[in-house]
Amino acid sequence: MGLFKIRGLQFSWRRFLGITKLKNKIARFTGVPTTKTGREAKLGRTLLAFLKTKFKPAKKTTSKSREVLEFAALKNLRDGKPVDFSHITNPAYVTKPPLSVDINSVVDYVPQLTELGKQKLEEYLKKKAQ
Repeated sequence: MGLFKIRGLQFSWRRFLGITKLKNKIARFTGVPTTKTGREAKLGRTLLAFLKTKFKPAKKTTSKSREVLEFAALKNLRDGKPVDFSHITNPAYVTKPPLSVDINSVVDYVPQLTELGKQKLEEYLKKKAQ
């Protein structure tokens, strides 16, 4: 049953009988696409989801993760634990102290703070310790 062409008017039996609408309703209801491109797209999405779960890409070291490591180093320093500076290659806001210098507090570790900033930081750390 093909398409009858009348000048200025097109008639389609498929559209007249509602076959296309019915196929679309079935595809939406079942989740199974009825067209070739729909099946290919669904297969591609399924394969991509499978590959994402099987092969996880290596995570890059970002500035956020570097900051997290530096905050952890500061927290260890505040708690009196030994601090490993090996992961800090290009610090975001802190500088490595010379190896001969002993660090007794966080304030010594952050030399770029002003005096007022150092006082406020010490007050804050004392409040947190209590």
